[in-house]
Amino acid sequence: MKNLPFLFCLLMFVTISNAQMVINASDMPFIGQEIEQGNDTMPGAQIQPGGTGLNSWDFSDLEDHLTLKLRVRPPAEAPFYTQYPSATAAM
Repeated sequence: MKNLPFLFCLLMFVTISNAQMVINASDMPFIGQEIEQGNDTMPGAQIQPGGTGLNSWDFSDLEDHLTLKLRVRPPAEAPFYTQYPSATAAM
């Protein structure tokens, strides 16, 4: 009976906690794909790095000041590819 409040609190924590993001092979780009990356070179003062623990990120105030295009290539087309023998893609 003494464990009932602990069990209840543990159950509540499990139900309200959020899962961590997971990246797997299907999320990775494929060879030949072109990716557009936007950089905000002048972020506003209200955008601050978060601390440790549970964070809620809001990127709605970011703007694309600099846009780069990245192309995924076979590793053999990249310079110094011999230094990364197990690479499967290069940008």
